[in-house]
Amino acid sequence: MRNCINRIKTALGKANDTFKLEISPDVLTKNFKRTKEKTTFVTLNESEILKIFKHDFSKTPYLDNARDFLVIACYVGQRIKDLLSITESNIKEIGGEEFIVLSQSKTGEDVNIPIHPLVRATLIKNGNKFPHSIAEQNLNKYVKEVCKEVGLNTVIYGSVKKRVLVGKEYKQRNVYGQYEKWELISSHDFRRSFCTNLYGDIHTADIMSISGHQKESEFYKYLGVQQEKSAQRVSNFWKETTEDKNPLLNVV
Repeated sequence: MRNCINRIKTALGKANDTFKLEISPDVLTKNFKRTKEKTTFVTLNESEILKIFKHDFSKTPYLDNARDFLVIACYVGQRIKDLLSITESNIKEIGGEEFIVLSQSKTGEDVNIPIHPLVRATLIKNGNKFPHSIAEQNLNKYVKEVCKEVGLNTVIYGSVKKRVLVGKEYKQRNVYGQYEKWELISSHDFRRSFCTNLYGDIHTADIMSISGHQKESEFYKYLGVQQEKSAQRVSNFWKETTEDKNPLLNVV
């Protein structure tokens, strides 16, 4: 799309120079560019993850397996490629406690991941093993079915890929609108859920050390954290910690 806009601007510029056609100067400026759709963020909160964990999928083994991946993914905070490569061999004992230890494929960083109780319960359920291997494409398909069966049908704003007519051809495009939550869920949302559910409760650097984010600015953008919300948290903190200690109240 960016190249298309650039080519159009080049053609219009030549038309203006060669044929003296009247072209709005605004079109030729750097500010004339394609608009970006607002980024949408879909996450699963703790109660939704617990609801998914407790649901009985025993009659549909492939959904049972996908559910197990979903639960684990929301508590290990890894990119999908690393998530799908984790096996029992990644569990190591450090200081008398077990961690999932791996080297992140994108950053090369070694990371020790504490084992959440729901992850532990999922491993025990599977005979102390991780779920059966599954292709990312199938996981994305099945977790939607999992969330639909559990009843995650709150209507929210987001995008889904659909075949739409572009010119004379049908192509896959993100179509924005109101959808039931299960329709929007994909494997990429699990790492974001991990970060979102911990954000504000523990130090951001500790979350980033597991999720693999290198910069706080990237981390905040990933979570869609607005600066206004951060400022409000600082304001609330000051109000709580300086209550009855405001020096202005002591001015005579």
